[in-house]
Amino acid sequence: MFRQRKGTSPKNSVASSTPSSDAIRRLAINPSGILGSFYDATIDEILLDKVLQLGNTPINTIPLEKPPLCRLMDIDTFDIQALFLEIRIHDELWLDVILNNLTELGMHSLVNCSLPNNKKTRFLYYRYTSQRRLIVSAPTVVSQYIPKEIPAIDATHIISEIIVGIQAFVVLELPSSNETSADKLLKRICDRLIKNKFELKIDEQNCLSRIKVIQVFSNILDLMETNDLARICELITRKKPHIRRQLPLEYSLHDIQWFYPNVSTRKREFTLLKPSFQNKIKECLLYLSSETKRLAKKNTQTTNQPDIERIRKLVANVRAGIWSHEEGTAILKKISDDLFQDEANLPPNRSQIFSENKNYSNDLEQKDSEDATISNKQLNN
Repeated sequence: MFRQRKGTSPKNSVASSTPSSDAIRRLAINPSGILGSFYDATIDEILLDKVLQLGNTPINTIPLEKPPLCRLMDIDTFDIQALFLEIRIHDELWLDVILNNLTELGMHSLVNCSLPNNKKTRFLYYRYTSQRRLIVSAPTVVSQYIPKEIPAIDATHIISEIIVGIQAFVVLELPSSNETSADKLLKRICDRLIKNKFELKIDEQNCLSRIKVIQVFSNILDLMETNDLARICELITRKKPHIRRQLPLEYSLHDIQWFYPNVSTRKREFTLLKPSFQNKIKECLLYLSSETKRLAKKNTQTTNQPDIERIRKLVANVRAGIWSHEEGTAILKKISDDLFQDEANLPPNRSQIFSENKNYSNDLEQKDSEDATISNKQLNN
């Protein structure tokens, strides 16, 4: 198992909101978003066929001065939860990936990936943010430039800020011999990527050619399509100076009603899931995932897909405001009871998934105030 540092448990996982109470923040799953793109936060999807025409709405473009981050990790120093925090894979997004709402390739694909876990495994993480583009005016100012009305649309939000850059997570396997030399070279490569100067000596080329690229996750398609580490580093250093060669890393979203306070044509509502409610769903899904792997080893035809479908519907309906959190909790309790109706199949942490006392819903409500405090602290980081 990979390490999980103190403070990065599911309870402390990254929140999806920004410090502004008006907006939520999302990893850019689909890089096609632009300012004004309509977004359905209930399923983390951009509506590509519709864009709000912003006209002459004032837009700020802010260059970001921070140097790149590049870090090398092994199985002892790699912490998957800390990486999710850094990448901005919050629990709402984690749920969408596990529930198969998201199919595109990208950084979020890490959620469903089974990473190698041996002494020869290394992980190289690179992140560079170059620019922010955002709507900075108040709604009353923006309303002067946008259309007076919008049609009925299956969206909850509109993209109001885009952070652009390069992000890559590379899974590597060292050669059987000279592990120390390979580690030293990889550390030098990290230093060079931070300085954006990538050059290799002849002996370094030979050493690097023996380091195997297992998998690449990135917001840049070119990087995911190569299995050569030298080529990956060359592409990064070529793209870094040119914003046009980079893609969105992150979106900030404002509710449609921020733009149209009196809108009555919106079809969808959106409610952020309470942290404790998310955690209970997450625990059920982790159990189902372990069961799927167990059944696969036995070559059985049994599938957990019906249970996944039930949880997917539950999440969608609570987010859309069709069911309250209290109703969702009762439904989730029924799903949990059905999953674990055979006492022989109860997982060791059964008590963590659902408390047996009758005040379970009330307990969740009491925990949410604490969880919300933790989330708000993270928003300001």
